[in-house]
Amino acid sequence: MEIMTVVLLTMLRHKTLWLLVALACFVVTVQLCLWIFLMQVQLGLMSAEIRDLSSNVHQSNDFVRDYMHAYASSPIDDDVRFFYTYPKSEVKSLNNLSQEDPLLIKHIKKYLLIRPPKHFKPRIFDDESKGQGKRISELFKRKTGGIFVEYGAANGHYESNTLFLEMRYNWTGLLIVPNPYNFGLRYRRHRNAWLLPVCISLKKSPMMAKFNLERVSPDVNVHCMPLYSILKAFNATSIDFFSLDAQGNELDVLRTLPFDGFDIKTFSINLSNINGSKEHLQQFMTSKGYNKLPSTPELERNNSKLALEDCIFVKKK
Repeated sequence: MEIMTVVLLTMLRHKTLWLLVALACFVVTVQLCLWIFLMQVQLGLMSAEIRDLSSNVHQSNDFVRDYMHAYASSPIDDDVRFFYTYPKSEVKSLNNLSQEDPLLIKHIKKYLLIRPPKHFKPRIFDDESKGQGKRISELFKRKTGGIFVEYGAANGHYESNTLFLEMRYNWTGLLIVPNPYNFGLRYRRHRNAWLLPVCISLKKSPMMAKFNLERVSPDVNVHCMPLYSILKAFNATSIDFFSLDAQGNELDVLRTLPFDGFDIKTFSINLSNINGSKEHLQQFMTSKGYNKLPSTPELERNNSKLALEDCIFVKKK
């Protein structure tokens, strides 16, 4: 009887041992399968990254080739044409974006806006705006540190409506320069303001436009950005003075702008070549909450540009 009991206990011990061995083998097998699965997943992810990287490299090469071709065919001076060179792939992708698209705003902010110079020595100039800068300074009670946006001001000095404010009262802001030749003059003269080498679009999306340069033939293609996107990229929701000279397209530009999203206190709008009647522009500005500022006898006596060509609109309080 005792012998039988010993034999049974021995068998049970061996059975338990084998069960433990089988359990250990099962655990190892499961761990091995799990490791193999994770390795396959990791390899799949790496393959996908490699494919994406390869695609990006090919796209980058296409972009570089496209850019170099556009650059080589540009008739603008070397130190300026970099800013007015547009690869077809970039133009195509940007022109499909709406003015509210964050990608478009980010592109303008990151790649197009040019900071003011770090070391700037201000000089006092005469009022090249032929009375307009002085009128604006009086309207703001000679306020210092104001913010302006100016579109279309010749070479940045002559007939600029913002230079007087910048030099006399330490204003700063954004100069939007569609003309490559004038941009070169501004870029070399280092005004204390941001620069943007584009034209303003007549639509709520980017577009290309031909720009006639008297010194260059043929015409130069300039990329145009929506005004809304430009102001958002510049992070300018409150602007003291906006000077707009769009060569007759002022009303088309203004119609693209959601006025309720910005606080623009005064506009100076060139009327000399405006498409449509001046009355239509005035009606539009009135509908947006602006009053026309009347001219003064002094300006009219002096044949001021402000009296002859430009009109100032002041936002109603």
